[in-house]
Amino acid sequence: MSQDVENIRELLAWGNEHDSFLTHSVEIYHDPVTGLSFRTTEDLLSGSAIANCSYPVSLSYLNAIQHPGFPRRSEPFPISFLETLAPDDPNVIGFFFLIQQYLLKEKSFWWPYIRLLPLPDGPGDLNIPVLWSDDDCRFLAGTNAEPPIRMKQRIWSSEWQKGIRLLQEESYDCQNFTLTLYRWAATIFGSRSFRASLVVADGIISGNDPQTLEHVEKDRFSVLLPIVDIGNHNGINNVKWKPDMRNGLVFSNSYPISKGDQIFNYYGNKSNSELLVAYGFMLPESAGFEANTDSVNLLLKPTSHAVALRRQQACHTIPSNIDEEFMFRVQAQGNPKSLVELRHFPHGLVDLILCMVGNEREVKTFLSLRSHLDYCASIEVDLFAGPLYRGSLLVLQILHDKLRQEKHRIVDWGAELGEPQNHNQELAMIYRRRQIRVLDIATSPLTDRLDHLFSSSSLCGHSCHRNPRNQNPAAGSSKSGDAELLSLECAFDWLRTSFPAVFKPVVRMISDDQEESLPLNWAILVEDWDLTYWIIWLFIVLVLLTRSENQPLDNMTSRTIQSWVGYLLSTYRSSGIHTESNLIAEESEQNTVNQMISSILKLPDIACHNLTAAETERLSNTASYIIQEEGMSVDYVMGDGTSVAQRVLCVRGNMKSV
Repeated sequence: MSQDVENIRELLAWGNEHDSFLTHSVEIYHDPVTGLSFRTTEDLLSGSAIANCSYPVSLSYLNAIQHPGFPRRSEPFPISFLETLAPDDPNVIGFFFLIQQYLLKEKSFWWPYIRLLPLPDGPGDLNIPVLWSDDDCRFLAGTNAEPPIRMKQRIWSSEWQKGIRLLQEESYDCQNFTLTLYRWAATIFGSRSFRASLVVADGIISGNDPQTLEHVEKDRFSVLLPIVDIGNHNGINNVKWKPDMRNGLVFSNSYPISKGDQIFNYYGNKSNSELLVAYGFMLPESAGFEANTDSVNLLLKPTSHAVALRRQQACHTIPSNIDEEFMFRVQAQGNPKSLVELRHFPHGLVDLILCMVGNEREVKTFLSLRSHLDYCASIEVDLFAGPLYRGSLLVLQILHDKLRQEKHRIVDWGAELGEPQNHNQELAMIYRRRQIRVLDIATSPLTDRLDHLFSSSSLCGHSCHRNPRNQNPAAGSSKSGDAELLSLECAFDWLRTSFPAVFKPVVRMISDDQEESLPLNWAILVEDWDLTYWIIWLFIVLVLLTRSENQPLDNMTSRTIQSWVGYLLSTYRSSGIHTESNLIAEESEQNTVNQMISSILKLPDIACHNLTAAETERLSNTASYIIQEEGMSVDYVMGDGTSVAQRVLCVRGNMKSV
């Protein structure tokens, strides 16, 4: 009989002595992939008990403080050590308690359990990244796994130093309580323990001990459950845990299991990043995508203003772990109920970015939506056609840029790694590839929509915008009525076709001002003078399309622009937004705007409106406000097919409300 088999037999015998059992239809065996595992010896019906662990056999902080029902069975730690750490760090006390039991070896009550654990003096047994060598950890550089590993290392070192200092102050013999053992104990708890709130039965913690009761409710420590913790994880929740004051935690299956099959436990809805960091494994790739476990975390850092706005939304719930409030999981498996471009992103991410980029109009819209309890932007089917249309396009651009940055970081760090030399490095390389795949899958629909936005437009007369080159057919997912982008070049092209009597003298003014020959090279003008000429164009639009009651609009583009401008002006008025106060431009730009408007006012199509000086100032100021508030900077395709970084306007006609 091998030593492992003998140790398993003694573990079960020890458990039986203390009311902790493995059902007769289940055995413990060594699987070549998952290690120690449960396996059925006969068919099991749904609801069959697999194993149980009585509370006196469990090992945790509760034993270290010898809470009633959780005997310590060993020398107590100094009172000052317990009293100092108990309020905020009960988990640290549990880690030190496990170290103590390990050092006792055969003298420890828990030795039949501990010796079957991956031990610190057994090389390779506890193969979790936080304990990997520096050479192996290099292969995780740039991925989601790297930050939590570094954070754990820092936290564990700090906790260990604090605990050792407290023990030394009481002259407690702790010379063998090394940082290596502390990391081992913390890893054992991190990879094998159960959340206290899920496994400690109601009523077992006395109401006379409010501190411990709160620790349990808020999972400030976890519990090791011998025998029960042998079950492995396959990503499928087909088990039940039933905490019982008399029987401890009872572990049962919720589906039939055939003879000879492995019985799996369930560690929670964890991504492969979480599984790798905490347990040192990932689910197989096919299962990973089916179970939605391959993911990449995106961390946003909003301003305090954006946070306050987000928390006013009815669809926002602050998580119990506040550090996770703005951490979002991008998944390869999308949500079919969400918009195509956003289906790989979790609810809340879109809303948060909207809060971060919202202009004055959109912020007021957000505040007005607070009463809509079922409203959440990420699942709004008319997101690109509703009042948040401008912000929603910025969301696409920000997400696209963020995902590309994440991919480039992983790729750049991986360029110099070379070929993996061991199992850890091979596992890390697989993880890197799967992270890149998630990013590619989530980026693809964003790229399609943005390429479509940046190169095609119903508002522009240039042929390249009507028939964009190299356009992915999938980009046609945008619906009629969705927001579009309007470049300065296209805006003046519209003026040329719709109001040629105004267009000709205006572009001549621009030509003279810039000392540029006609036709104008807009690629040059948008580099430094886009704001100036946007104000000029929009001033003309405000005069021609909003001040003429009987102005004939014989094309769809004019009607779209008129509807959009009308919506903005109406929204500004109803929301109490003041647009007329100042011309938003630098002094040189203001001078150019004022000089050109003075000349434009003499044009017959403009002069007929008899604008007063006050009306002229109000319209030019409003134009500058709209340009600043309703635009975005993108690499937009010019009429000759080249792409140039420039300011464009987000335009939407036939506005829909939420």
